[in-house]
Amino acid sequence: MSELNEIIEQVQRVLRIASCSSSDSDKHLGNREVVRSLLEWTQGKLESKVIPKAPDSVDETLFLWPKGCDFPETGGLALHTHLDTVPPGRLNDWTRSGPYQAQIHDAKEIVGLGAADVKSDAICKIKALLNFDDHRASIKRLPYFVGSFSEEVGMKGAKEIHDKAFVRPEWALVGEPSEGNLCYANKGFLSFEAEKRFSWEEVSSPQKPMVFQGQSAHSSSPHKGVNALEKALDHLIEKPSRPIGGASGSVAINVIPGYFEWQAGTKTIDSEARATLIRWRQIHARFQTWLSSLPGMDIFEPSQPTSTWTILEIEDGLLKIGLECRYLPNQNITELVDWLQQESGSEIQLSSTAPAAYQEKACEFGSALKKLLRPDQNWITKSGSNEAYFYQSLGAQVFVHGPGRSYGNIHKPNESIEIGELEKAFCFYRKVCEELCS
Repeated sequence: MSELNEIIEQVQRVLRIASCSSSDSDKHLGNREVVRSLLEWTQGKLESKVIPKAPDSVDETLFLWPKGCDFPETGGLALHTHLDTVPPGRLNDWTRSGPYQAQIHDAKEIVGLGAADVKSDAICKIKALLNFDDHRASIKRLPYFVGSFSEEVGMKGAKEIHDKAFVRPEWALVGEPSEGNLCYANKGFLSFEAEKRFSWEEVSSPQKPMVFQGQSAHSSSPHKGVNALEKALDHLIEKPSRPIGGASGSVAINVIPGYFEWQAGTKTIDSEARATLIRWRQIHARFQTWLSSLPGMDIFEPSQPTSTWTILEIEDGLLKIGLECRYLPNQNITELVDWLQQESGSEIQLSSTAPAAYQEKACEFGSALKKLLRPDQNWITKSGSNEAYFYQSLGAQVFVHGPGRSYGNIHKPNESIEIGELEKAFCFYRKVCEELCS
């Protein structure tokens, strides 16, 4: 079997494993089955270590490194990739392939949840590590793979690696779809939540549901999508007496809903709950306007900090919302958090964070990588947050790299990866291991 065919086979294999993360424990699947698949593939070929989050947990941290070497506690090159995905959303919207079918189209691309974000990157890195182990002469800097969990719900796996200092690499490459470019800076992430108890009220006559269409996108790029949830809330401001029998359409805190529905029936949430929703939306709209007035950084797109409302759930007498914010590396997050909490009377509270990161391109690792770049590879920044900061704070020089498109592709139905991108990523990681580690 050729190297590329092996990569394609393994990519399809892990894409067919559901490993979505969710803040709802009943919907959280974890990455354990993906870890099992990777261990089966590399059994007898690489050393391995698995650290579960807790006994019997579905969340695990995976380490793979060359045979005959000790576990890389300090130094070396960490090839890091998270092994979870966001939920698939509405299955009917997957028109080119089911989210877990991993179908190949026109012999050019693989369609499936996690194809670009970011399971394919894991396979390319591990294959490069297998190739390195087969052909190495001597090792001057140990390369090793790290697979983390729950990146999509607060980067919990990377935080555990950091907090427990499982490893302290000299250099690190963190996987995120970058079209093969090298990312040296990313925005940070703040998520907020609020809850309110409500009572059901009878309506005089059954209501019809109201559907709002938008365009799903990653929440770090609100200019690439149309937020159907915010459209529904703005309509509620215009029609405050409209009965609301439920809500559906939220996917995840970092996914802009492309579809949202006010459900109907013979009951509605009470008028106080509707008024609270309206007030929260008005506060959030002012927050969005204020963020857009702050100084930006031209290296990012969009250049300003942004915020989107992505979660609204109504069930069991409880109204729950989730907002998120993307901030710049040079911003004081306390100012952002205080603004929203003060305006809401502390009803809207900070629930999780992921720090921004900035790495000088002229550092030793950056200078070494620059010599290996293809003509079509460039230095870029990403508005989305990632796990780079956690390695940087452990003392590593770190950049972000991965095959596949981010904008207009990930966190939405029909996510895909071009097979040519897989080959380029594998060749790049192989060159990194050969030139910088042996």
